[in-house]
Amino acid sequence: KQLRSWFFMAFRSLDLEGRVLDRDLKKHLPEAQHCYLAEYEEKIAGVLIPNAEILKVIDDAARVIAEEYLAPPDVIDTIASVYVLDGARETFGVLINSLFKYGLRSIEGNTKSSRYGDETVSTEAPIIFSDVRNVRSGDPVLIVEDIFDEGVTLESINARIKLFKPNSIKILSLLFKPQKYIGDIRIHYPLFKIDDHWIVGYGMDLSGKDKKGRSRPLLRDLPFVAVANPDYLLKIGKIDQERADHLKPLIKYSDA
Repeated sequence: KQLRSWFFMAFRSLDLEGRVLDRDLKKHLPEAQHCYLAEYEEKIAGVLIPNAEILKVIDDAARVIAEEYLAPPDVIDTIASVYVLDGARETFGVLINSLFKYGLRSIEGNTKSSRYGDETVSTEAPIIFSDVRNVRSGDPVLIVEDIFDEGVTLESINARIKLFKPNSIKILSLLFKPQKYIGDIRIHYPLFKIDDHWIVGYGMDLSGKDKKGRSRPLLRDLPFVAVANPDYLLKIGKIDQERADHLKPLIKYSDA
């Protein structure tokens, strides 16, 4: 019997620290959204990661992850994949489809835990909105997040999942801010390393008011990762002047 040869593609984060933004939002939006261009331009400083690049990097990571789990002698063909909050659903959906393509099956789980409420005000300890679903004893677990900055929420989720006595826990995050991370837990697959921007799009929202004055999660449906405009954030009271002064120098354009 011929044995399969295993050739591993090493995982590498894409370092986007210092990347210039694309301020031409129109080319990243479908034509049906062009009528809202002025609104988007007020709220968004520019595009950090286009949709095509996101999809490629997630797919590349999925191949690496599948190879690691499927490698002999301890072949694992099914994992419990847990996404955190609504912001990670977009990344999670693309990821598990790619994992399946490369031979690794997933049992979907989720949890909602955050230090931030609707008004994006940080609390000292993470708040558990809903407990971890579909993780069982002995499961190899993959936690999928949209973004990690300090890592406080991750520590809470990781501790909670450990109570289920999993076989292993690995962690993937679409975005990672290495300069802010204060946690001790290893992020196995940080897909994009970024500056300390205020991020919106690709599942990540900017809580605000809709046309009827109700608090709603806005901009989550953008198909790309974008940087929020600090002047707009200051205008609507999301940040103070000190925070705005920190965010503005991080924004760079090619024509600057």
